[in-house]
Formats: sequence, C-alpha cells, structure tokens
Amino acid sequence: MAVKRRNTKAKNKAPAVPQFVSRAIAILTGPGRTVTLALLIVALLSGTFWVLWHQIDNELLASDQYQVNIDDLEISPLPDWIRTDPRRQAFGYLNNLGGPLSIIDDDATHRVADAFSIHPWVEQVIQVTKHYPARICVKLKYRRPVCMVHGIVQGKEGLRAVDVHGVWLPGNDFDLMEAARYPIVAGITSEPVAGLGDQWRDERVLGAAQIAAVIGPAWHELKLHCIRPAARVRSGSRMEYTYE
Repeated sequence: MAVKRRNTKAKNKAPAVPQFVSRAIAILTGPGRTVTLALLIVALLSGTFWVLWHQIDNELLASDQYQVNIDDLEISPLPDWIRTDPRRQAFGYLNNLGGPLSIIDDDATHRVADAFSIHPWVEQVIQVTKHYPARICVKLKYRRPVCMVHGIVQGKEGLRAVDVHGVWLPGNDFDLMEAARYPIVAGITSEPVAGLGDQWRDERVLGAAQIAAVIGPAWHELKLHCIRPAARVRSGSRMEYTYE
C-alpha cells in the first residue's frame, strides 16, 4: 500500500504541458501538418529575404547602375521658344525634398512626375518610365506663349509672356526683339496673383490670350498693334469684356 501512495504522489508532481505547446504539437502532428509546415517554410524564407534585402538595399541605391543624375533624365525635345533646361529645376526639387533618386525606388516615377509638373514651362506630364542602367524618360507637353502682356509687375514695367490659358511664363527666355514678335496685350493694370506657371487670374488677360491664339501668325500680316480690353457688356446671363 505504501508503494502505491508513493507512485500517486510522483504522478501528481509531473510538470503540466502548457496549453499553447499542446496545440502547436497537435497542429504539427495532426492531419494538416503538411500545409502547416509549408506555411512555416514560406514565412521563414520571406523573413530571411526581407533581412537580406534591407542589408543590400543601401548599396544598390548608391550604385551608379541604379542612381539617377541630371544627365540620366531624358525629356521630350524642347521647342524653339524654351531656352532653359527644365531638368535643372526639376532635379534640384528632387534632391531638396526627397534626396538622391534611384530607379529602385518604388516612388521614383511619381517623384519625377511631381517635380516636372510644377515647372512653369510644363503644361502636362504625360508619361514617366524607368530603365536600366539608370535612366528615366519623361514625356512632356510644353506650354506655348501666345502673347505678351504689357504692364507693371513687382514694380517693373515690361512684357510678360502668357499661354492660351493665361498662365504666366518665364520671361528670361525672351529678349525684347523676340517679345515684340508676339501680339501685345495693353491696358492691363492687375498683377499676377501667384507666381510663374500659374494663371494671371484676370479675366481680361485670359480673353486677350484666347484672341491672340486664334489670330496666331496672321498678327503681323494684319499689321495689328495690340489687343486692349474695352467695355464690359452683358452676354446672356453674364458680363463679358469686349476688346479693341
């Protein structure tokens, strides 16, 4: 009888197996063990790949084969009226806000599109593609000047180029002789609300620019001097400017 009591006490002192361990053993040895082991292997391989990738990521980003410089940006051919290189401003914007550019970056094309979209000569970024070794091609639609607005901006009198939408364009690409070849819009007393690449936001400037775009090359053949906003008249339910 004494022996039986000692055996019972020994069994009671045996350590209990934690419940989560029992469940894990059941999963690994149960009917679905093949699927479970496969999932564990996939998870292990994924984790290993993630660690290795982050170890070599910085080296790849710094490699000449992946890092993009200004000469690695290819843009649509520039028209005759643009004398500056839009890539310089765009590349400076990229470096200032996002750091070095690499074709490995997931957001590289979006960063490049954003950088070019704010350039005053760019009307639309049509497409951005990445290529190896490091090269990014950007298809752009450029703004075209249709007239020169004569007025005073920031205390300086002069001629400011605008496109058909009344967007203020860079004037350093035009000398006085070149500016004089475009239709002149006179009688504008307002200044642009925003900066280069934004609309003048004066209904008179927009209307004159649309007229100039329609006349186009015939401006000098017709021996016209300038376009000048005149009186406002009612047209249907709204008031519109007339022009001389």
